[in-house]
Amino acid sequence: METMKTTLLRAGAAAADITPSKGTQIAGNIGVKRPAEIFESPLQARALILEGGEQRLCVLTTDVLAIRDDYAAEVRRRAQARFGLDPAKLLVNCTQNHLAPSVGHCFCLDEAFWRRYVPDELEWVLGGDRAYNEHFLDGCMRAIEGALATVRPVTARVGRCIEGRIGFNRRAILRDGTAVMHPAAGDPNILQVEGPMDPEVSLLTLRDEAGRCVSALMHFSCHPCHSAGQLTIAHAWPGAWCEGMSPVLGEGAVPLVVNGCCGNLHPRNPLAPELTLNYRAMGRILTDDGRAILEKQEDAAGLPLDVRRKILRIPLRELDPALIEEAKSLLEQHPTPMWLDAGHTRINWDWIYAISRVDLAQHRARQPWYDYEVQAFRIGDVALVALTGEPFSEGQLDLKLRSPARYTMVAHMSNGYVGYVPTPAAIARGGFETRTAHWSKLVPEALQTIMDTGVGLLKEMF
Repeated sequence: METMKTTLLRAGAAAADITPSKGTQIAGNIGVKRPAEIFESPLQARALILEGGEQRLCVLTTDVLAIRDDYAAEVRRRAQARFGLDPAKLLVNCTQNHLAPSVGHCFCLDEAFWRRYVPDELEWVLGGDRAYNEHFLDGCMRAIEGALATVRPVTARVGRCIEGRIGFNRRAILRDGTAVMHPAAGDPNILQVEGPMDPEVSLLTLRDEAGRCVSALMHFSCHPCHSAGQLTIAHAWPGAWCEGMSPVLGEGAVPLVVNGCCGNLHPRNPLAPELTLNYRAMGRILTDDGRAILEKQEDAAGLPLDVRRKILRIPLRELDPALIEEAKSLLEQHPTPMWLDAGHTRINWDWIYAISRVDLAQHRARQPWYDYEVQAFRIGDVALVALTGEPFSEGQLDLKLRSPARYTMVAHMSNGYVGYVPTPAAIARGGFETRTAHWSKLVPEALQTIMDTGVGLLKEMF
């Protein structure tokens, strides 16, 4: 690759198909068999290359639910080997689409341990589908290759608006002080919604010297979990938003969505669940927002480009010994899955949690921490912060409030998977997102540590 010393911002973007084959396990629903049968829309990997000065950065977004750490690392390894991209300057993101596969078995840490209880024919219980992984990796490389082939000088513009109709905090505090995800409609025991949502819709556009849009980096925050129990492959609201914006941006434009911290956000309003819109309607609303933003964008400078990264050694949450003994006892009594149906498609969650907790306890005895990556990009006046797992929205709002950048976008579910990162108060109240297992395992202070680190990286760059 040539050394870049240009004073101009340059960009290229491309998309590649990563749609799975029929029968692939659809992720996003613990202990539920979901072989893909219906295909509503294709899944894509979308790559954006940014060059300026001596920097070359890459943002890669994918329409899957999760990417395990080793597969995110493999994307970076292949991109470096094939294209010379610096792994530290490649952001590997997924939109957390609940109508798509996961890449790698995200439900387990020690696959050999799980295999004692889960035979090969029940591999879907582990959360992934190994037959899909190579297709995914190949699609990522094709997207990056296509983006590199289209790099040209661009100018950057940015804008934002506020949207409160399609994203809501899904956790309710009940009158006994506990919290629950998705309370029953009209439940009089609801005291209040626990936390905030982030209403920001923001849009960074990159146009070439002829005025054609090369790409748009688009940011909103909400769980893409419409129809999470169905056997349907679809691109969810992030893909629907990209689909809606493509003709608005013009022929050849490749929009990318970075979904923000939405561990506790959802398209279902807990106080008025009957008003929930489907993912297509959500995409249309965001497209209308995008049109409005385009009319009032301002110059984003584009340069300088910069990137910072820090790996945090965050302790794993302590596990109650009594809870582990209870889990071991359950597995001794039920060494095979506790099925909820005659067709063997749904497993009792207590059984899944039992395996996960024993697995987590064994892992914690060997390595009582998780290496958490915080990655931050600067694109002129715009900051993009990439975080692993599913932090709660309170953390994102705190980061944005303290950010020195004029515009700050956040991409959660980036560069690996660590599960939910709740607030300490949420952990104390309980609820699904805080119930200790592989998908919720960091210490209560993790969220604040992560956001403080993100702010620190931004202050270094701005």
